[in-house]
Amino acid sequence: MTVRFLAVATLAVSAISAEAQPPLQAPANFLYFGDCAEQTVLLNYPASRFADLLPPGFTFPGNGRRASVHVSGSTCADGGEGRPSDEVISFVEVVPPLALQADGILAYGIFLGAITESTKTAAGFAALGFGDLVELGMVDVSVKTLLGTRSGKTQAAGPRTRLNTSTVVTGPVLKFAAASARLFRVENKVVTAVIEGHYSAQNAKIGTGTVLQAKGGFLPLPLPLGVGVASHAYGYDLSIEPVTLP
Repeated sequence: MTVRFLAVATLAVSAISAEAQPPLQAPANFLYFGDCAEQTVLLNYPASRFADLLPPGFTFPGNGRRASVHVSGSTCADGGEGRPSDEVISFVEVVPPLALQADGILAYGIFLGAITESTKTAAGFAALGFGDLVELGMVDVSVKTLLGTRSGKTQAAGPRTRLNTSTVVTGPVLKFAAASARLFRVENKVVTAVIEGHYSAQNAKIGTGTVLQAKGGFLPLPLPLGVGVASHAYGYDLSIEPVTLP
């Protein structure tokens, strides 16, 4: 399966190669992350485990029988105001109704949850309508490169969620163009908030990864351990802005 979200609040993106572009700039009231690297693990579950989450008109991609969940840990040299930050975010891929789609958006997801160590990032998500899904806690994202192989680990712990990821990616470097993705906040099968992430051009590698969830959290229990396709995206900037509901 083609990895559809590569960058994090990691979202991965299927896009064409492009020449390098200047860093993104965002207004002060938007979330902005600069010089980022992330590791994403894609996990597939029976769609029934997430069916109660879907608002009317939403479906899962493909034949609708599987739900693809992304767990991404990112580390950015600039998490806002020139300070570094680490985050982990999870979402499930969806196809929204036409009224919630837009030109230039290559991927869509329902936001499951996030953990951040940055009070600024937590406050930013709260202002965007996602606050109760974002936990302030400990996040440690580490990435190493050796002989063309990138390996990484994410350790994250918040008041409700604790999880670890481990990834190994090899092979050629893939180059992706700047692109945009959209995430939805859903409460009782109703979309209450929407955000859009705009990514600069990035490099990526594909491999395998695992996610171990120790308590609570983003993944459906009683299946706290997942193994799936992994991607590393790096050398990108990201801005996140609100989208007005129709």
